[in-house]
Amino acid sequence: MTKQIENIKKMETVLNSMEEKLDNLETALDDFENYLSEFQKLEKYYGSQAWNDDLESYDAGKFPTDLACGVLSEDAIYNLIIRHREFGIRIAKLGIKMVE
Repeated sequence: MTKQIENIKKMETVLNSMEEKLDNLETALDDFENYLSEFQKLEKYYGSQAWNDDLESYDAGKFPTDLACGVLSEDAIYNLIIRHREFGIRIAKLGIKMVE
């Protein structure tokens, strides 16, 4: 009987923990999904004429020295795009595991 009780306690912990994790994931996923259109704007900006014009102005010293311009770094946006795509693959694979 003690083994059964311990198993029930363990499974109850798993149930409660998974409910909390799914709630947290759902909240994060909603936030991510709602922000996706902003990221798509960044993707379109990257390498565009506007981006090139901004980079040229930055290189010419036309912006304040305290202006954060990481967005003008090719590596920063490129690395974020790659990370975003890799995460999409991870989510897809996880989704398949969840329904198998």
